[in-house]
Amino acid sequence: MDKSLPYADIIMKLSDYSRYSPMRLPDGFYFKRYQPSDRSEWAAIEAECLEFDSADDALTAFDKRYNGMEKELAEGLFFVLNSDGEYCGTCMAWRDKDPRGYVNALHWLAVRPKFRSLGLSKALISETVRLLGTAEPIYLHTQTWSYKAVYIYTQMGFDILKTETFAHYINEYEKAMSLIKPALSPERYNTILKRAK
Repeated sequence: MDKSLPYADIIMKLSDYSRYSPMRLPDGFYFKRYQPSDRSEWAAIEAECLEFDSADDALTAFDKRYNGMEKELAEGLFFVLNSDGEYCGTCMAWRDKDPRGYVNALHWLAVRPKFRSLGLSKALISETVRLLGTAEPIYLHTQTWSYKAVYIYTQMGFDILKTETFAHYINEYEKAMSLIKPALSPERYNTILKRAK
């Protein structure tokens, strides 16, 4: 996450599954579903990836948002671990309340820096899609600080949305694109631009 860029909201959606190619975990890694004892692991990962200023801040946000939702967390939140049992990354397959009812959403994708470039992000995205199914679109909210992740999402078949949004999120497409353009190579920026709908 690069917080040197100004912040702007980005909304993405996977709906054309003909462009989606699932990725498997590399050897030596495995998925684990959330259990209540994993709260601190989730918080540590999210803080290390700079989503929060500290693990304590992450825990506070987690408890405020997901209090009383243990069943939903057990079904949707998961981790990738290595053969030593170390928590390497996390993601959440969620159902967000929306004016249309509920929509599928990918939340809180994060991989610890020392485990990046191994394909774990793409495998986490693939597991999220598997859990949510391909009968309906899958939305996600991200931001300019995560411009590298935006490129990964487009590689996995997500489109960046010009105006559409979901749940309570704001779409700042024009502002966001102008901010991430200088941070990306022309090739990567054009790849994202081609995925704009």
